[in-house]
Amino acid sequence: MYLKHLELQGFKSFAKRTIFDFNAGITAIVGPNGVGKSNIADAIRWVMGEQSYKSLRARQGEDLIFAGSQGRARLGMAEAVLTFDNTSGWLPIEYSEVAIARRAYRSGENEYLLNGNRVRRREIVELLVKGGLSSNAYTVINQGLTDAALAMRPQERRTLFEEAAGITIYQSKRDSALRKLEATEENLRRVNDIIAEITPHLESLRRQAERAAEYDVASQELEENLKVWYGYQWQRQSAAFQEAKRVEKEKREALAGLQDRLRGLTQELKVFDSRQEELAQSLALWRKERDTLRQEQEGLLRGLAVSQERLRLLKRQEEEIDVELASLTRRSENQRLSVQELDLDSSGLSLQDRLSRAQELAFQLATRSAELRSQLSQIRERERDLLKERDEEREALTALRLQVSHLEGIVAEVEREKRALEVERGALAQERERQKAALEASLLRQNRLQAQEEEVEARYQVLGKMRRGFARPEAKAVSQEGVLGTLASLIEVPPPLEAALRAALGPLREGLVVQSWKDAERLMEGRPILFPLDSIKAPQSPPPPRGPGILGLASDQVKSAPRFRHLLQALLGYTLIVEDLATAKRVHREDAAGFQFVTLEGELLTSQGALIAGAPQFEGLERALEREMTSLEEEKPHIQEELRGAKERHDRLLSEMRTLEKREQKVGERLRAKEGDLSEHKTRLGRLLQEVEWRQTIETKAGEELEQIRASIADLSLQVGESEAQEKDTLAALARLQERMATWGGEGEESMAHLALLKERKENLEQLEAQIEAKEARKRDFSQEIETLTEEVKALEAQAKELSTRLTTLQGLIEPAEEELTSLERKQRRQEREEAHLRDGLHRCEVEHSQAISEVERWKDRLAALQGQIETDLEDLLVAPLPKQLTLDMDARLVSLPPISQIPQGLEKKIKRLKRRLRKIGP
Repeated sequence: MYLKHLELQGFKSFAKRTIFDFNAGITAIVGPNGVGKSNIADAIRWVMGEQSYKSLRARQGEDLIFAGSQGRARLGMAEAVLTFDNTSGWLPIEYSEVAIARRAYRSGENEYLLNGNRVRRREIVELLVKGGLSSNAYTVINQGLTDAALAMRPQERRTLFEEAAGITIYQSKRDSALRKLEATEENLRRVNDIIAEITPHLESLRRQAERAAEYDVASQELEENLKVWYGYQWQRQSAAFQEAKRVEKEKREALAGLQDRLRGLTQELKVFDSRQEELAQSLALWRKERDTLRQEQEGLLRGLAVSQERLRLLKRQEEEIDVELASLTRRSENQRLSVQELDLDSSGLSLQDRLSRAQELAFQLATRSAELRSQLSQIRERERDLLKERDEEREALTALRLQVSHLEGIVAEVEREKRALEVERGALAQERERQKAALEASLLRQNRLQAQEEEVEARYQVLGKMRRGFARPEAKAVSQEGVLGTLASLIEVPPPLEAALRAALGPLREGLVVQSWKDAERLMEGRPILFPLDSIKAPQSPPPPRGPGILGLASDQVKSAPRFRHLLQALLGYTLIVEDLATAKRVHREDAAGFQFVTLEGELLTSQGALIAGAPQFEGLERALEREMTSLEEEKPHIQEELRGAKERHDRLLSEMRTLEKREQKVGERLRAKEGDLSEHKTRLGRLLQEVEWRQTIETKAGEELEQIRASIADLSLQVGESEAQEKDTLAALARLQERMATWGGEGEESMAHLALLKERKENLEQLEAQIEAKEARKRDFSQEIETLTEEVKALEAQAKELSTRLTTLQGLIEPAEEELTSLERKQRRQEREEAHLRDGLHRCEVEHSQAISEVERWKDRLAALQGQIETDLEDLLVAPLPKQLTLDMDARLVSLPPISQIPQGLEKKIKRLKRRLRKIGP
């Protein structure tokens, strides 16, 4: 049993890896319909190289991959592995077990593996054919295939027997050998045709050989002169390039230094802002605390003033009571003396003397009563004046308080508007800074775009000069009648294949494509390669080999108009493009079939086995120049459009910046006006508060004076009452004495009158002593109140002193902070001016650095252009990017361009003359 295992994964219905083991004997696979029995047979046919999807019951390769189900996603690859037992050596390969695998991907790629190594399908098929298992050997017989085999015609059955006998492989080799013989015969016919075409032109070729010799001599002379010329030019431009790099480095270092300084300055400004914000917050707290302390101090001082005034009034009242006590004491003493005199004289005085004394006392009492009534009238008049004055002050205070309340509302509203304007000005300042930064960025971008545009334009001009330097003589011939152009200009080659097509075509790329044989004959002189379309014959090329590393026929990879397809088939129909030289060597050994092979690097392996190194890079450089110029032409409108957009954005930002500055200026003017209004309102409010305080003091004093006056009125009223009572009593006693004197006689009556007067005097003395006692009690009350007020005044003075100390301490904190804040603001303004100056310098330095970079790139482009010209005129260069001195490969000898500091006179004219001579001779 040759077949040992079959392993499936992702093939049709077999999503999971499934392994079938085929042991000795017959293996039958049974199951209901639709479970995948036929898929196993399809897998075996597929691994053995079946190419017909119809035979595999599929429309395309993707149908062989598991398409997914409700519980499983679709797969991206299908794989089947057949394992054979080769211990008997029935397969011509040195393995006891042979595993053949095939993989298919959804991208359409297929892989064949032999014992894990990638091989071609052809190798798998040949191996199986040698073992008697070709894909057409009916190894796998599907339903109905037996009846079809029985119904075959004899010729068809012969094919079946040949495949079973294993002679098909030899027939395939015979067919391949016959195709190679036909190709060889075709090549011989082509050689004979070429010989027949060349023979009539031998004389012309001799003349061309002479011209070629002359051309070589002139070329050698031109080469020597060009080495001197280019040595001088290269040294001069290299020195300029190094100088431009040195200047660019200096500008870059200066720019980096300015950027570092600007970053440091920006950091310092941030520190200043942070410190200013901290100081502003501290000042705000301290000022608020100071205002609170001042308000407390003002209230405390007002209370202290009231208490002091009250103390002063109490002391004055105390003094007045002392005066009144002294007066009452004197009166009491007088009354006591009078009583004592009456006591002493009560027995010795006559009635007439007592009457005289009574009349004198009545007169004194009347006089005192009149004086007391006059004083009482004056004090009551003062009371009315004080009441009127107090009422007027109260009305004025009410009006002032209304004005203060209204003005406080106005001040609060103005402060709110001021804060709103400060916030708006801060927002406008921030927006202006953002706009300023955006404006600077826009200006920088605009300068960079302008520099980029100048750089692109300069690069385009340099490439144009280089391209004109690469111009070929055939450009003139293209404009002639019947000429369609050079072959290189009529085809389109993908960029990755340019080197390969240059090597495959060689000098044929510069051949002229003409319409007819007559046009070719007309242009034969001086033109060795011509392609008349009406005479070109394209042989039918055999099927190209397939496999890893083979990209396909060169004729299929090149795009052109349909009328040139047979020309490309004739030139490239037997050229295969491969990835590398190893692939070319392997395919050439296996089955060349008359093909030549060209690698992506431009290495050519002919069908005879000759190896040709990469083609010169002149054409690649010219094509690269064309591509780069096309890219620059496409890039220039985009840069110009971006530049226009940048200018428009710059103008818009500039307009917005001016609008912001105007708005900020207007807000500043409004803020200054509000500050003036606020200062004026606060001044008025301060004056009103002072007037309110003054009028409150006046009102307080008036009230206190009223109290004193009312106390005096009560006292005087009491004294007037007492005096009038005494006067009344004295008059009554006097009347009784007069009546007694008129009606009575004798000493008994006089004694009775004297005793009555004595009694009245004693009563008056008692009343005076009672008044003195009341005054002393009132004095004691005043003294106690004065003592209490004195303690209160001392406490208020201590509090006022403490508040003053705290205010002094706060002022000691506020003043240095304000000075530091003012100093920081001055420093910040100075730093901001320095920052603006640095930004201007940075902008100038960036522009200068951009110009220096552009200058470096210009010299670099000039050196590249010069290098391109040297490549054109002096062939290959062995050189690193932009060295100080080039090294040339002149006829396999490394030669350096001589460092020339001064060129001989007339060298440029000599070079031009030699070039004209060479163009006249022709290549």
